[in-house]
This record gives sequence, structure tokens and C-alpha cells, in this order.
Amino acid sequence: MKPIEFINQRKLNDITKISLSIITGFDGYTKTSMSLDSFRLACLNGMVVKDTSINVSFKNTKGNIGRASSLCYDASRVIANMDNVAEQFKQLNSLDILETDVNKFMFKLLGYSQKEYNELNANKRNILDKINASVGLEFSRSGATAWGLLNGITHYTNHIANAKNREDYIYFDTGAKMNTKAQGLVLAML
Repeated sequence: MKPIEFINQRKLNDITKISLSIITGFDGYTKTSMSLDSFRLACLNGMVVKDTSINVSFKNTKGNIGRASSLCYDASRVIANMDNVAEQFKQLNSLDILETDVNKFMFKLLGYSQKEYNELNANKRNILDKINASVGLEFSRSGATAWGLLNGITHYTNHIANAKNREDYIYFDTGAKMNTKAQGLVLAML
């Protein structure tokens, strides 16, 4: 699909590739689903775009072969969100973020704040430090914006978090949940 492009607050061309993903299982139990996926070229961060996923109402079994044709209609519904996604990304780029905003965001995302840092166990403190470092890195690339904050989380899930299978982690597991929650929180700031 056409990439989303804009000049970020660091005056750099920020390009995000968007693709339509179709996921299915061949076990007779897994429903087919579709979503828009983003892949930001500046940092090689990927995520499923929030509120673009749909579950198609059939399972991949021998008797349901004809239902696959309904994918065209469902794909057009997902693709119709593209302009909205591009506009949201651009709005996030124009929303400046203060340190207090980052702290509130982290509390909502992780369930604890910077003030509680000293009371956290070593593992949680280490995770928070890594997430904060990823946010700082993305602020240096994008500017201290909601876009940079979101990409700080995707940097952590894509490159830093422990995961046996990075792709599964980002698109299906805990990383996907964190990215989706982060998207919801930054979009609520608009």
C-alpha cells in the first residue's frame, strides 16, 4: 500500500510502510483475520495498527472453500481505514509531549509510575529503564511528540524486549498487546 510520509519534528522524512496482513490457520479452529500493519523505516519498528483488525467469519476447512471469496469485501473494509491511519500518524507527530505526559503514559501503560520506581523489583525496574531508553532514542529521532512516544514503545517491543520469536511477539503476543495499548493511549491524547 502507499506509504505514510511526513516531515517529523526533527525535520527528517518519516516514512512508514503499510501492508495488509491476512492471517489464517489450517487447523479448522483458527479464524482468518486481517489487519493493517505498519513498518517504520527510520527505526525498523513494526506493529499492527490499532482498530484495523477484523476477524473473518469462517474457518479454513475443506467445506468452506467458497467463503474465501468474501475476503475481497473484508479487505476493502480494512483498506478503507488507510486515510484515517495516515491522518492519525501525522497528528501524533504534531503533538508535543512533556516529561509529565511521559510519566502519566507509562503509569497507564505499565501500571506503575516513575515515583514507584524504587519500590519495583529488579526485573520490573530493568524493563522500565529499557522502555525509557527506547523512548529517549525515538525522541532523538522524531522529536518529543506523541509519535516519538509511540515509537519508543514499538522500539522496545521490536528490538529490546525478550522474545523467543520476535515476529510472533510483535504481531500476536505480549508485544502486540503493549503496542495496541500504547496506540490507544497516544490517540487519546489527541
